[in-house]
Amino acid sequence: MKSPFAYFLAAAMVFSMPQTLRAALPFCAQAQLSLGFDSENGNFDGMSHSGILLVLRNLGPRPCQLTALPALVFQNLHGRVLDIATRPTGNAPAPRLAVGAEATAALRWVSSPVYSHSHCLKSAQLSVSWPEGKLNRSLAAFICGAGGGPASVAQAPLATDPPPPHS
Repeated sequence: MKSPFAYFLAAAMVFSMPQTLRAALPFCAQAQLSLGFDSENGNFDGMSHSGILLVLRNLGPRPCQLTALPALVFQNLHGRVLDIATRPTGNAPAPRLAVGAEATAALRWVSSPVYSHSHCLKSAQLSVSWPEGKLNRSLAAFICGAGGGPASVAQAPLATDPPPPHS
């Protein structure tokens, strides 16, 4: 006969298993996501700064996951990659997206030549990539940095927003 402690330990393992051994979701396929931006009515603008909310929506047909910090590449009007580096502003678990759900991340940058040796770049497109895909979208942005290095964009980790309510 097993001791009461053994039963308690077995029950604790069973109840904790879903959190520790969660079923892995596949990465989102490129075809199942849409990429958008939201200026949030100028919420990111002010005092020589600007930014956007990056929005990735799962269009279906199944739930999936993304990396918390997808790779971002800014390009000019001619498709040339701009010297803009991203700076993560935190860490978070990989977002899991139900069908219809969105993952969002704030992107912020300096938008005026405020440094003594400023260099400013004009972005025309942003490419967002993760292990299973890449999406591109037009993004007109003026991003400035100090001389001697790349301009930088602060990148918050993607966070899952709830799916929209059904009508």
